[in-house]
Amino acid sequence: MGVVHSAHPIMSHMQANFIARPTILNCLWLREISVSLRTLGMQKWLLRNDQEQKKSPRTQVKDMNLRRNHRKAILQLKNHYKMMLQLKSNCKIALLSQNQLKALQQCRVQQKVKELLRVSQRVMLSTRIHQKEV
Repeated sequence: MGVVHSAHPIMSHMQANFIARPTILNCLWLREISVSLRTLGMQKWLLRNDQEQKKSPRTQVKDMNLRRNHRKAILQLKNHYKMMLQLKSNCKIALLSQNQLKALQQCRVQQKVKELLRVSQRVMLSTRIHQKEV
């Protein structure tokens, strides 16, 4: 099997190789996380473009708070993503039977993905509310 090169800035080549062979279910979860990260990045870009228009000081303060929350949410998503990769490598090292290993990985990854989706939904909701106000 060839080496998989990672396009992701926070993943090493070893982690990319490990991710290249997970179960189908794990692939779907990882895809959901990357979609959430891209969506948040796009929303941040749209907010930056909105800021270029002249706004009242009160609206500018709201925008600054919203951007800060976006940055925090994106950082939190990246940290959860890193933790998930660590959990997978820790599970790989553990001396468990194959079935126990799969069950443990899926349970932990599912919990992390649920947390990530909650965070991204909260940010998307705050963006919608902000856009309605403007």
